[in-house]
Amino acid sequence: MKKPKNRAVCWSLALWLSFPAALFAQSHDIRFEQVSVEQGLSNYAVTKIAQDQQGFLWIATEDGLNKYDGYAFTVYKPDPADSNSLASRFVQMVYTDRAGNLYVGAGFDGLRRYNPDTGKFDRFKSEPNHPESLAGKSIHAILEDQHGELWIGTNEGLYRYDPQRDALTIYRHDARDAATISSDYILGLCEDRTGTLWVGTNAGLNRFARERNVFTQYRHNPQNLTGLNSDLIGHIREDRDGVIWIGTNAGLNRYDRKSDTITRCRYDPQDPHAFIPNLVFDIYEDSKGALWIATFHTGLWRYDKTTDRFFRYAHDPNDRHSLSEDRISCIFEDRSGVMWVGTYRHGLNRYERRQDVFTRYPTLRSQGVYAILQDRNGELWLGTSGDGLLRYDRERKLLAHYRHDPAKPATLVTYGILALHEDRRGELWIGTGRGLNRYDAATRNFVHYPHEPLDPSLADHFEVKTIFEDAAGELWIGTKGSGLCKLDREKKTFTYYHNDPKNPQSLSGNNIWAIGEDQNENLWIGTFGNGINRFDKRTGIAAQFGPAHSAAV
Repeated sequence: MKKPKNRAVCWSLALWLSFPAALFAQSHDIRFEQVSVEQGLSNYAVTKIAQDQQGFLWIATEDGLNKYDGYAFTVYKPDPADSNSLASRFVQMVYTDRAGNLYVGAGFDGLRRYNPDTGKFDRFKSEPNHPESLAGKSIHAILEDQHGELWIGTNEGLYRYDPQRDALTIYRHDARDAATISSDYILGLCEDRTGTLWVGTNAGLNRFARERNVFTQYRHNPQNLTGLNSDLIGHIREDRDGVIWIGTNAGLNRYDRKSDTITRCRYDPQDPHAFIPNLVFDIYEDSKGALWIATFHTGLWRYDKTTDRFFRYAHDPNDRHSLSEDRISCIFEDRSGVMWVGTYRHGLNRYERRQDVFTRYPTLRSQGVYAILQDRNGELWLGTSGDGLLRYDRERKLLAHYRHDPAKPATLVTYGILALHEDRRGELWIGTGRGLNRYDAATRNFVHYPHEPLDPSLADHFEVKTIFEDAAGELWIGTKGSGLCKLDREKKTFTYYHNDPKNPQSLSGNNIWAIGEDQNENLWIGTFGNGINRFDKRTGIAAQFGPAHSAAV
């Protein structure tokens, strides 16, 4: 397999085992998991979130761009010596198109496009001193339309990029022409189901008729107490029912196609489910059709269309599973269904709907869980990040707690457990940060399998990331840094398969994260950062598939 596209979901296996027992979440009572600087995020202030085709989450912050693989963050910041690095620490926009291109807007540097082959950020239509360049512009909004054209909202006008002609068209406000856009300061973009483009600015809402090249303006009228509540239009979203929602600095509005009018969401202090007027930072419809609204002072809101009610989710200092704060900057749902909520000064929040019901597995310490296995007897084994191996019966009773004991060589070789596998014989194999162990059920001891590392100085750091049993019953071990290993059970030795930069038929990398087998008994080896390999077990030859070969995989 490739690096899993739902790597964000894989991270949920590292559950902290401290959930309240048998907690049943009500329809308006959900639990958030907080991800912040303590977990490696570069900054508390999250501005935008996107996901690329490989499954990585990209998180823009006020101090750098973060790439998250579900386990760790890679942070990109300006490098004065590298013109293809980000030009500003303040990253306000990140966006992926259907072709998989990742676009980044940072500061007043125009637009950059990420090159995954080089890890650099190339200028995109942002050549200095070019009359139609994005150089020097602040990127506020990006949208790919139905025709594959890219619309870019900036502080100095609206740009349309035609990939067929490789050309930009600029739309600017002209005070002498009412058919032009109402302002050059673009804040939000939306294309509805009819192909109509909606543009939010700091001076009203605009509907663009492409065939006539004309903008129709919708403005706030202070005399109309039910119409558009402000001219500062930050976000626009069409839901699956065709309703267009408009977020402003004064609250939420709805556009009615039949009457061509905009109506604000009124606040009734007597109604506990009424939306409280507030600065709207984002509007997002999830895969289930629920509408989410991010506000700057009143937290996160969910709109229930069937009851026409709003439910509010706010920070509670006494509940560590509430939102980290009430100033919500952005909302994003990844392809695995996990909701991510960015905040203004308190990092990320993560919500997975499938975990609305929690069952607690008691532990003596709070540790992350990196591996989970249910054996053929129905017993549950949990490998923790630093407290050994836990074994539970079907009734959730803790049967045994196995730890490393330096004075006893028949115990686990270390405290951190990274992988678990039960083979066809019923034997349990344990991958750790210091090598492979096998649990002997008869003696209740652990057998350690020593190895010969590529780098002798890393003899005590044999990280086993995955354990796979092939159709012939052979055990294959994926490691961090030591490549692929095949275990000889009788001799307790390994055969090693490494990356050789001089041999294109060797593995593409030595960090092996996933192993699978096809019907022809070829192994498929997924690496961290070096693509995928088809491995012939008989010859030891690997066919490498990197990003350039993705179409062939």
